Amino acid sequence: MWCDAINTSLGVLTWASSTYLGQSWWTVMSLVASLGNFYLSTWEEYHTGILYLGHFSGPVEGVLMLVAVHLTSGYFGPAIWTLRLEETVTAVDWNYNAQTRLAGALQLNHLLIVIGSLVLILNIVTALVNVISVKINPTDYSSGKDRSIVKAMFGLSPFVIMCYLSYNWMCLWPDLVSDHLALVIPIVGLLFGYQVGLMIVAHVAKLSFPYFSLSVIGFLSLGNLYAYMENEGYLSNIQDHRSIVLGMLILAILQYATFALSVIRQICQFLDIGCLYIKHKKTN
Repeated sequence: MWCDAINTSLGVLTWASSTYLGQSWWTVMSLVASLGNFYLSTWEEYHTGILYLGHFSGPVEGVLMLVAVHLTSGYFGPAIWTLRLEETVTAVDWNYNAQTRLAGALQLNHLLIVIGSLVLILNIVTALVNVISVKINPTDYSSGKDRSIVKAMFGLSPFVIMCYLSYNWMCLWPDLVSDHLALVIPIVGLLFGYQVGLMIVAHVAKLSFPYFSLSVIGFLSLGNLYAYMENEGYLSNIQDHRSIVLGMLILAILQYATFALSVIRQICQFLDIGCLYIKHKKTN
């Protein structure tokens, strides 16, 4: 499932290309909404023991929406998403008031993100209600005997912290969004996959919730520190941001690969099976 976390971030790249968003803050918003829905579902499953997926889930409605967008872009061209709503739906009087004028001025690609944000809000409310209900009235599937609602809510903090550190890094180096976002998105996706992977392992192995990940926080804090030092003049030369981002991408890949291989190795040893091959039992 943590591979799906990486697929989600990579899907944002194809989404940005198909909807003509390119490397922009709108694409960043798409990334946050997509990963936010994924994190919520995993967090909710950890506490409830049931994968609800919400009224609008990524694996079903999200994928269908993405396919529809790709098909539309393939037939009409991605530039169609730059049309404004008032240019597309001409039967409506968009000059009725200030609100309708604002809505009519929205580009179709921006409208899709607004819809995605509303879906995220709906899923947040649904997940919160489900988790709180389980803490008040535990079920046979819910995790452990800890009924603290506050501790459960605190489980959302790793994602919030990761988003804040990523946003601050992008603000310190604006070209991360305008020029290097295609490299930054995989970095965030790998770190997110690692964080979600810890949560999944904790859920399966009946371990305590991973509230704090030194690797993720330290990784993004390093990027923030480097950008801050350059902006404040502590570094003598102007740095090649692309090379730095590439280096961090390689480190993120190595960290994720180490984690994935470690989990696979432990599972194979415990079950005495082979990974991608059939392990023949020894015979006397």
